Order: sequence, then structure tokens, then C-alpha cells
Amino acid sequence: MEVGYAENFTVSFWHSYLFETGFDGGVVELSVNGSEWRDVTEFGGQFQFGGYNAVLDANLEAQALAGRAVFTGRNFAPANGGAEVIDFGSALNGNMVKFRFRIATDFAVGDFGWFIDNVTFTNVATPVYSAVVTGETTACDNSLPRLADVASVTVDERATATLTASAADRNADDVLSYSWTQTSGLSVAMQGADTATMSFAAPSVSANSTLGFTVTVSDGTDAVSTSTTVNINNLPDPVTEAPSTRSSGSMGWIALLLAPIAFIRRRRFFK
Repeated sequence: MEVGYAENFTVSFWHSYLFETGFDGGVVELSVNGSEWRDVTEFGGQFQFGGYNAVLDANLEAQALAGRAVFTGRNFAPANGGAEVIDFGSALNGNMVKFRFRIATDFAVGDFGWFIDNVTFTNVATPVYSAVVTGETTACDNSLPRLADVASVTVDERATATLTASAADRNADDVLSYSWTQTSGLSVAMQGADTATMSFAAPSVSANSTLGFTVTVSDGTDAVSTSTTVNINNLPDPVTEAPSTRSSGSMGWIALLLAPIAFIRRRRFFK
């Protein structure tokens, strides 16, 4: 936007912030005539209702705003109701400026963040918004399908495995479509891969195995996906008993015991 010459250039807004105190924070920055982004105070901006409430430790790890004055902690129910005004006086009159709110956090504890509303500029010579989006659009009105996580299942080899996706859409007229794909493991023939419920016959495996699958749900405009796994249990080979040899062994011993009797009879017969 272009700053005019009529009066002081000011930016006013309402805000409420909930940051991890001393580790996360937010700042307000400007870019003037295409310059690098810098804090509003470096361009002569003065907060009229308190402004930044702390300076982050310069030695904080993974914190882009380390060493800078920021909004941090929580400003529930402030005395001025959350209103803030930044007054630049006439220092920026006639310049082209860009304006932004910036949050930076470390890698640990989080909080709700920064709520901002009613942003207003004074002494602006050009429209704040350079383009207007028509109201006759579907892209801005579309809501992504809400897809629940698909629980992992465990089946024995050669059994039937079944996975079911559960999705809903805020847009009542949207028709949801489903698409299952296999992402890892022994290839299987999926049944119902274009429906919410997909099944397949688990393959024979030589050891416990895992198969990976992804389901994608589309409302015709946007799509969401989630992944899951199927664990295949390897079953022990059936045990086959060898045929018993006890009967034939017993008959053999009986034959040996009867042999002398038969010999004696033969001698008596020839006498």
C-alpha cells in the first residue's frame, strides 16, 4: 500500500495471544519500498498501548526471534481490551509499505497462538487489497473430507483381511470416492479397491510379515489420505505322523519262536 500525506500513518488492531512464556512470541514487521522485513520499531513505529512485553533470550535454540522484543506469554483480559495502535507519524509518508504479523516458536512446548482482528490503517493513498476475489467460487467454500485413521489389523496367512475407511464431508452435496493402494509388502489382489471397504486374501508367508496400504478419499475438489498396515501371521507347518511298524515287528518275532517247533514236527514225520 502507498502511505499518503494527509496525516500520521497508523496501524490499529485487536489481538489476544497465548505463547509459551519466554520461548515463543510474535512481532509486527514492515517492508518499505521492497526492503527486507524489519520490526515496525525500526521504522519509527511507536506502540500506543504497551507494545512488546519481553525480550527473548539471545541464546535460545531454534528460535528465529531470539534476542528480539516480542509479545510472549498470555494477555487474557488486558486493561485496554486487547486493542493496540502503532503510530509511525509522518516518517513513512509517500512510501510503499507491506505489513505483516509474524510468529516464531522453538521446537518444544506449544500453545494456542495469536488471535488478530479489526486491522485498520490510516493515511493510506491506495487500496489495501490490490485484487478482489469474486464471491461466485467453489474453491473457497469447499471443506476437505474428514478421514478417520484406519486401524491396523492382524490376520493369519491365507485368511481374508478387511480394511474399512470412515469419512465424512461438511458439504452435503459432495459425493466421496475412495481409492486404496498397496504401498509395501507382498503384492495382493485387492477386492473393492474403489470402495470404503477393501479386502484381500492374505498370502502364504515364511515368516511374520507386514503389508502397507493407503486410502485416499476425494470430494471431487480436494482429497485426503491416511495409511495403515496389515500384519500377516506365519502358521507352523502341520505335523504328519509316520506309520507305525510295531505290528510287523511283532509278527517277525513270533515267526522266529515257532520255527523250532515246525522243524521238530518235520523230523518226526520222516521217522
